[in-house]
Parts: sequence; structure tokens; C-alpha cells
Amino acid sequence: MHNENDSDSRPLFTTEIKGPITVLTFSNRARDLLGMNLSAIDPLWGFFSEQERNPSKVIVFHLQASALGPESMDRILHAHGIQSDGHAQDRYSFDETDFVKQMNVMRNLVQAIRNTEALVVVTLSGQMALPLFGPVLACDYRIAADDFTLVNRMVDYSIVPLGSMPWFLARMVGKKQAGELVRQENVMDAEEVLKLGLVEKVVSADSLLATAVAWAQEMADRPYGNREALKQTAIAASDSLDEYLDREQKLFSLSVAKQHSSNRSGEDQMA
Repeated sequence: MHNENDSDSRPLFTTEIKGPITVLTFSNRARDLLGMNLSAIDPLWGFFSEQERNPSKVIVFHLQASALGPESMDRILHAHGIQSDGHAQDRYSFDETDFVKQMNVMRNLVQAIRNTEALVVVTLSGQMALPLFGPVLACDYRIAADDFTLVNRMVDYSIVPLGSMPWFLARMVGKKQAGELVRQENVMDAEEVLKLGLVEKVVSADSLLATAVAWAQEMADRPYGNREALKQTAIAASDSLDEYLDREQKLFSLSVAKQHSSNRSGEDQMA
């Protein structure tokens, strides 16, 4: 596993075409995928643009283990002036302009996944932070390794997550269950996530990519009408996604501002 550092010149992803299937194998640099390095994600927009002219039938997003894990979430919080325990840093460094750019990356990523004609399969392994689960839930199918865990530290984070996680979660498991998942501070293993219907399959870690490709091939072999029906079934609840994404920026900004205000108030009372 490589460290995420500024000198790392690896591309965000590599592309492998397997007939009607395209496999994108992402590096573990979550800052790029989440828009914290805006120039690095440009090739992904180029890929989706090419899809409009020469589309694959199925796209496989092969994420590296823990690419969207708690450490990635902590980096996002730190970049916006929040410590990993949810408290404001001494110097308030939230940059609204920078945040809007990152928010637009997340928005564009979710919409690109939902709008592409191809079915999108994503692989999951290692740890994933619940607030970063939105783009994964936007995919049409999710296959998890048996070492996958979903980590909920929402109380610590004290901010509204990006990537439409609450929107997708409520539509996949129902409002009541989604509320319980957000409320409870816990770690869910792959089998628990499978029982909730948040992933379609759990396999051994060493067979994860091969299983995803085989799944993708089975989908690609289906006639267009059937594949399109599957795609539309996956996104059937998306009619008001734009409205949620429009609210998300305001909610996130407000939650950050309120968190700083709350911490400052507490410090003033202790003074």
C-alpha cells in the first residue's frame, strides 16, 4: 500500500478493456477520487465522455482496499478545519470556494455513474467510512470481499456527508433502517452489509476482481433491452436526486459552521 503524498505521480486509475467490459483499477489515493486534487480526476471525466461515443456494456470500478476508509475521511475533515474527533481546529480554515469545487466533483461523479448507459459494478474491500459510501451506493452493483467493513463514526464527524449517502441509503434499506445505521456508532462486517442488501455478493478477497469481472460478463451477455431494464431498475428512485444534491452543499456548509460555533461557545463558557 502506497502513501498518499504530493510526489506520487501514479494516475488515479488504469484502464483495461475486456471486450464489452472496461475495468478501472483505482489507486488508493482517495483525495483524488474525492476531488481534493482537482487536476488528477480530469481523466475520469474524459473516460465518461468517451463512454458517450464508444460505450462499454459494463464498467467495473475496482477500488483498492480502504481507499475510502476512515483515514480518508479524516483527511477531508482536516482539510476543512475539523479534527478527527469532530472538534474544530484552533484556526478555522474552512474554505468555501475550495469546498464548492470538491462538492461539484462528488456531484459530477455520482451523476456520471447514474447517467452512463453502462451498468456499473464496484468492488469493496478493507474499511469504508459510512460518510464516503454515497458514490458506491450510486453504482448499480456492489461486490464485497470478506474482509470488507463499514465503519460508522457519524457522531464524531458531526457533519453532513457528501456523495448523497443518506439519499441512497434511505431508498435502499428504508427510512427507519437508514436512520438506525446513521445513529449507531459501530463497525459492520461484510455479511451484515450483505444482509441489509447494500452489497449483492460477498467473496474471498483473492477472488474479488475475478468475481466482479465474471459478474460483469454475465451482464454484458444479456440483450440491450434487458441490460437497460436492469439499469433503470437500479436508478428508479433517482427522480429527485438533483434536488438532494442542490441541498447537500448548503447542509454540509451549515453543519461545518454549526460545529465550529458549538465548539467556540463551549470554549467561551470554560474561559
